[in-house]
Amino acid sequence: MTDKHTQRMELYKQGLTDKEIAEAEGVTESTIASWRCRHKLPRIQDPDIYIYNCPMEHALNPDQCAVMRQFFTDLLDAADRCRGKKDVGNYMHTWHKLAKEGKVGA
Repeated sequence: MTDKHTQRMELYKQGLTDKEIAEAEGVTESTIASWRCRHKLPRIQDPDIYIYNCPMEHALNPDQCAVMRQFFTDLLDAADRCRGKKDVGNYMHTWHKLAKEGKVGA
């Protein structure tokens, strides 16, 4: 293995994110992401940006939770009505159309 790989692996094992490794190496974040993917290494998340598997009740107040539950229920309804390719963008488009028609909560 190259010295570059060894150095990156050491930074990775220390728990540095792609961004932090890139800054230390003087390369782009996408360079590190590509290196990490080639070596089948999972991404290390920045704990200040992303909370892994956080229940919405821990991040939102009860009113916001109710709104989100209704939105997801409506989005699933829109997905059931979708025709063609099944993807979130298509679901959102259908949901927006149904909301304009007053058929789901907006």
